[in-house]
Amino acid sequence: VAFCIVALAVVWVTNALLTERFSESTRTRADVRMTIYIGNLVSELQRNSIVPQLLARDPELISALQSEDFSRSTQRLLSFVDEIGAASLILLDDGGRVVAATDRNRLGESNAEAAFFQDARRASTTIFTTMEQPSGGNAFIYSRTISVGTTDLGVIAVEVDLAKLERAWAQTQDEIIVMNNEGRIILASAPR
Repeated sequence: VAFCIVALAVVWVTNALLTERFSESTRTRADVRMTIYIGNLVSELQRNSIVPQLLARDPELISALQSEDFSRSTQRLLSFVDEIGAASLILLDDGGRVVAATDRNRLGESNAEAAFFQDARRASTTIFTTMEQPSGGNAFIYSRTISVGTTDLGVIAVEVDLAKLERAWAQTQDEIIVMNNEGRIILASAPR
């Protein structure tokens, strides 16, 4: 009986120690992977966050908004989009109408009521907006008002391409979910 009690105690203590060691090892590996994923996400967002500030000072875009001659504006945005790695660039006039865009199908589209346009008009800095798309998924947009002196001419918007992170995450064995502060999933490694 004593031998059985000692054997059970040894098995119980060994199991507890090995389980704790395995759990700690798994937790450490998960923390490292999470740090990498967070770093990739933050890096992509930070890289795109400066773009509206730079484009809001672009003399050609300012001139186009002042003269209302947008014949070369779309080509100008197309020249930037590949270098930046953004999903799209959009130039809106003061009324919220798309006057230049990397996606030519959006030209003439009205975004006067869109949150990214309204919020940019109210702020003097770059604004980040997350919007649900009708086709599913989310759009992540940095926008900023283009001004000369005290006159607002329009808004420049940069859609961040976080779908490429989702595609990369889908290649891993990890299940990755990014939620907003309301608990809604905005990015995931697998289809939602």
